[in-house]
Amino acid sequence: MARKGYQGSIILEILIVLLVILLVIVIYIPDKIWEEEEYLTNTCRNNINSIYEAERYYYRHTESYTDTLSKLITFIQTDSALQTRSRLVNLTRSTLHVLNSLLKVPTLSEVLTVSKSMDQMKSDLRANRRYFKKYENILETSQNLQTEINKINHSATFVNFSIVKMYVDSLDYIREHISDYPLQNAIVYIRSYADTIKNYLPVVEKAPFYEYWTEHKAHMLAFVDTINHTDIKTVSSVGDRLMKFLSRGDKAVEAFMNADLAADARKLDSLMSSVNDLHQRFLSTDLFALTQRYGLQKLNETDSILLSLNEENFTCPDANERYLIAFRNASITVECPNLLDDFQANLQQHVEPIRNLAVYSGVDSLQAAIDSMHTLLFETRTLYRRVSTDILLDIKEILNEMENMWDNIPTLSFIKDVQTFVDTVQTEKKISVLKPMIEEVTGSMDTLAVIMEQQNTSDIEEKINDLKEGIRKLDSTIAAAKLPRKVRKRVVEYSPAFHIVEEAMAQLKNSFDPTDGQKLRQASEDVGKDLTKVMNGYRERVYVIFYKKHINHGYIKDRYKSWEEQR
Repeated sequence: MARKGYQGSIILEILIVLLVILLVIVIYIPDKIWEEEEYLTNTCRNNINSIYEAERYYYRHTESYTDTLSKLITFIQTDSALQTRSRLVNLTRSTLHVLNSLLKVPTLSEVLTVSKSMDQMKSDLRANRRYFKKYENILETSQNLQTEINKINHSATFVNFSIVKMYVDSLDYIREHISDYPLQNAIVYIRSYADTIKNYLPVVEKAPFYEYWTEHKAHMLAFVDTINHTDIKTVSSVGDRLMKFLSRGDKAVEAFMNADLAADARKLDSLMSSVNDLHQRFLSTDLFALTQRYGLQKLNETDSILLSLNEENFTCPDANERYLIAFRNASITVECPNLLDDFQANLQQHVEPIRNLAVYSGVDSLQAAIDSMHTLLFETRTLYRRVSTDILLDIKEILNEMENMWDNIPTLSFIKDVQTFVDTVQTEKKISVLKPMIEEVTGSMDTLAVIMEQQNTSDIEEKINDLKEGIRKLDSTIAAAKLPRKVRKRVVEYSPAFHIVEEAMAQLKNSFDPTDGQKLRQASEDVGKDLTKVMNGYRERVYVIFYKKHINHGYIKDRYKSWEEQR
């Protein structure tokens, strides 16, 4: 019995271990899959954006695009303006690096903290004047405190501290406004200010400054206590902010008082070699012209994208295929290739039953007949140019009707839309092209299905009859017109020639097969599903019980990013 109990406990322990392992897997694996999916999406879209921006940059300089990606990289790498901006950013960062190293010297850092805290207190005192005005004593005290704060800049009892503070503030100003200085000027100022600080730092009057700070601190604490006992506390947090700034400054003062000023001056002196070396670099032949330009802290987004472009950006990490680039005139599209081969194959399969409908050849025949009639009218109109304005206007009106009839007759538009789509999917797979077409053509398919089933050609016949009547009236007008004999000999009667249009119309009418309506309905449904499928992607089973989603990551066309509409 004891042995059975022991075996039971082992099985239970194994089950517990397995459940723990399963729990870890259930928590860890989905996160890993989601992170990978997010990485693929972000990488792919960043790549698309990089190629798009590079192509646009190339176009701005050459007025053309290129689908030779190695040529694109070479162009960017050899673009002098872009490379100059990149070098300027690097030199600006070098300047800020040596400047930051100076301001990180402990004493300078504490002085800067005190300075900023005092400025923040003074700013808050000014900003809350509208609340202080309600109490004359509080307003007066706030003004006295501002005057007291100003003394830190020009005190007769700690002159050397005031000088050090002034030049530390100047270094910080250059750091914050480096783009307002030519780099050569900036480095000269930095060197000069640091030299001055180095000389005055060892002789800073610690005790007088600390006495000033202690007195100011007491005054500020009393002021905060006063306003906290008024209704100002309910409408403004000025008291809390003043305490925060005062506390920050107080900690910096304590650190400053404990600092070895002479040691920090020596440290500052040792850092000056980096400043001097950078200054000499700026004066070198290679950099002299460049460092006369104003500092540039960072590249704009486009420049950053261009400079980071490399061969890896040209391949989709999900499909391991090159991105699709298409351009026409000044328009360009960059698109993710993932899932597009299957998308096109499915579309081709589902439009195959409607690929060779008899109605297409019927429309083509009608168009050919109309075009032939159009050519005849267009070529013979010159006969009447100088003899009859009325005839010319009638011919022009008929020509306009012929040119616009494909847009003005709904049934013909539906047929042309379907035919164009069927032809397009044989050679095209990009979502940027096919998605808007599908969204339009499925409606055309459904409507055309009804027309085919009803064999309803009334709108086409009505337009053909209108044209026939127009041609008949034109012939009558020409016959009744007083034309010169030499013109009359060359007159063509248009009505007999219009018979080819009537014959083509009869052929088109006979091509309206009701059984094709169901084919169109089915194709419309299947094509819509194909689009939904490629837009939603598919799930791949991974780690036995989990799924990883694969999607097409979108495209950019004329600055429009397809994924932004999904947000």
